[in-house]
Amino acid sequence: MKQEKMFYSRYFNCSEIIMVAKLIDYKIDYKQFFCQAGFCYKYDNEKLEISPNFMNADTLLNDYFGIKRVTFRNYKSEEYMEIIKDLLNKDEKPVIKVDSFYLPYCLSYKTGHFSHAIEIYQEIEDEFLIKDYFYQYNGKIMKNDLLNAIKSIEKNIQHKICEVYYLEKSEEIMNNNLLENINLNNFQVMNGKRIFDLVEKKDLIIGIKGIVELRKNIIKQINNRNEEFLRNAYPLIKNIANSRRRLYDYFSVDDREIADLYFNNFQNWSVFMNLILKLIASKEYNKNLPRIEKRLNQIINGEQQFLDYHI
Repeated sequence: MKQEKMFYSRYFNCSEIIMVAKLIDYKIDYKQFFCQAGFCYKYDNEKLEISPNFMNADTLLNDYFGIKRVTFRNYKSEEYMEIIKDLLNKDEKPVIKVDSFYLPYCLSYKTGHFSHAIEIYQEIEDEFLIKDYFYQYNGKIMKNDLLNAIKSIEKNIQHKICEVYYLEKSEEIMNNNLLENINLNNFQVMNGKRIFDLVEKKDLIIGIKGIVELRKNIIKQINNRNEEFLRNAYPLIKNIANSRRRLYDYFSVDDREIADLYFNNFQNWSVFMNLILKLIASKEYNKNLPRIEKRLNQIINGEQQFLDYHI
């Protein structure tokens, strides 16, 4: 039997792409859900945090799309297995975050430890049937492999825990007011306005000022030859780039001027991301620093052009 085509886009990570597929199942425009292209910065205890998001995803799901995410955390490994079986028996399709080190079809199988999200949709004796939209895998996984992947995520991946969730329709009435102002929302955050739940924290530096702080820190860490910092920064920078690309896709049909501003910023962040990757691979810190510093300045200029457009 021919398998159904699985959604794929390189502008979503493994967790995001599963959410896209689930929203499509609910006949929801996923582009509206992934509508955040702000900038939030925090650096504390040598840990970098940057994100384009300024609204809580669960709040957005519930209040504006009428979808509730039911999440299970802080259980023992074997208990997660029972939770999955119970949800499958209720015709739910649970999503779980595990260590890809124990997923045989993954590139990182037995080579590296990475947090990874998969969807489980059926139990067959000693196996589960899963969908991995990121790797475009639709097939079997041994229960023992999944159990090992659950046990490993908290043991071998810093700051990551296992969790299981499923979606269900809520009784909330969908509110479109916020979604009608997607572009304005992003403008306000990039202009430093703390009007959404995730940016109310005073320890976050948001908008252009946050990017300026990132530039200072990146230059400092390159001068210090801090490869671990740069490796950890790479996926975070990629997430910022992807957020701009997704807004380009959203606006490209109805507002080409706004779309082009997002696309220019996407390109700048993407080049910056690739320069970081090149530096890590070559270890030529002095050679790559001027290029990275120049690109960071272009990022700031591009994001400022987005702000100037709305003034």
